[in-house]
Amino acid sequence: MSGGSGRERYGTLEEDSDGLLGGSNAGQKGDDTSRFAFMLLVAGVVGCTICLILLLIVSVGVFRRQNNEDNWEACDGSTGDIAYSPYYTSTCFAGTSESEWAVTRPPLPGGAILLTNLTLWDGTANSDPQADMELLIKEDGTIGDVGPNVDGSSAKSTVNLNGAYVTPGIVDMHSHMAAYSWPDDSSAANGANEMTFPNLPQMRVLDSLSGADRQVGYIRAGGVTTSLVLPGSGNVMGGEAMAVKHRDTYRPSELIIEGAPRHLKMACGENPMNTYGSRTELPSTRMGVAYRFRQGFFEAAQLRNEQDQWDCGNRDGVRPQSLDLAPLVDVLRGQVRLNVHCYKVEDLEMIVR
Repeated sequence: MSGGSGRERYGTLEEDSDGLLGGSNAGQKGDDTSRFAFMLLVAGVVGCTICLILLLIVSVGVFRRQNNEDNWEACDGSTGDIAYSPYYTSTCFAGTSESEWAVTRPPLPGGAILLTNLTLWDGTANSDPQADMELLIKEDGTIGDVGPNVDGSSAKSTVNLNGAYVTPGIVDMHSHMAAYSWPDDSSAANGANEMTFPNLPQMRVLDSLSGADRQVGYIRAGGVTTSLVLPGSGNVMGGEAMAVKHRDTYRPSELIIEGAPRHLKMACGENPMNTYGSRTELPSTRMGVAYRFRQGFFEAAQLRNEQDQWDCGNRDGVRPQSLDLAPLVDVLRGQVRLNVHCYKVEDLEMIVR
C-alpha cells in the first residue's frame, strides 16, 4: 500500500508537474502574441502619423508654390502684387478697392449750369483765347461740353460771364498744403518733415494730410485744382508724395487722386546739410548728401536683386521685402518718379550721376 500510494503520489506529482509546465508555456505564448499585436498597433499609429505629416508638408508646399506663381511672374522683371501700398488702408476701407472708395461728387445744388459769353483759353500750344464761347457744367460738377454753341437743354440755370476768361485748372507740382497747414497757429499741422534720420523714403505725406486746412479753399478759389503734396526738404530722402484734388472734405482719403503717378521727394544741398550739420551728424556737406543717396539706392538695389532671384525660381521662404526700402525699389523698377529739390549745378550733376 505504501508502494502503491507512492506511485500514485509520484504519478500525481508528475501529472501536476506536467500540468504546471504546460500552463506556463501557454501563458508565455499568449503574452508574446499580445506584445506582438501591441507593437504592430504602435507601428501602425506612428506610420499613419508620419504619413499625415508628410502629406500636410507637401500640401502646404504645393499651395505656397501655386500662390507664388499666381502672384509673381518669374524672370520678367515684374514685381506682381507689391506688398507695400502707398494708398489709404485704414479699417474704414478694409476689403474695398481704390475704385470702390473713390470720391463721388455730390450733385450741384441747383443742377447743371450753362456758362455763356466766356473767353476760353485752353492752354494748348499756339492757341489764342476764343471769345463768345459756352461751357456746360453737368450736375456732377464735371464739364459736359464746350464750344461756340453748346446744347444747354439740361441746364437748370444760365450764367453770362460777360467775356470773363475760363481756363483749365492749374496743377501745382510742388506743394506742402494740408501737410503744413495755415494759419500757422497752435492748431496748424506741421507734419511734412520727419527729421530724425536723413534717409526716410518710407514716410508718406498722406499720413500727415489734414482735410481741415483752411488754405485749401483759398488755393482752390485761385484756380489751382490739383496739387502734388510733397514731404519737406529737411531729409535727403523725405518720403512719398501724394497727388490730391482740392475737394471740400475733411477726410484725407477723399483728397486722393485715384491712379495718379507716385512721386518720391528727395533733397540736395543746404536743406539736409543744415538739418544734420547743426547736430554734427551725417550729412553736413554735399559729400555727405551724395553718400546718403548712394547708400539708399545701393541697399535698394540689393533687395531688388534678391527679389528678382526669388521671382526666377529660387523661392526659399517668403519673397524678400522691406518696408523701409520698398519705395526705393519701386523707383529702380520705374514705378515711382523722383521729385528732387536742388540748389546748384553740382547738385543737379550729382543726382544724375
